[in-house]
Amino acid sequence: MTNIMFLLAALLFALGVLIGLGLHTQAVDRQYRRVAQLVRELHELEEALAEQDKTRARSDHPRRIYQGHPTGASHAAVGR
Repeated sequence: MTNIMFLLAALLFALGVLIGLGLHTQAVDRQYRRVAQLVRELHELEEALAEQDKTRARSDHPRRIYQGHPTGASHAAVGR
């Protein structure tokens, strides 16, 4: 009878450990999914900023050309 009680206690303990590990795994999985989502959003923002910088550099190109010209100083001041 004592052996059966120890066996039952061991089985209940093992079942509790398995359930606990499953719950912990789900929590960790949710955290990693959230981190992955944040990383994706960060990459999208970096790409958008890079594209914005490229666009801004293209729009500044004529201004830089006029600033090098002898009369460009007045044109650059007017363009701003």
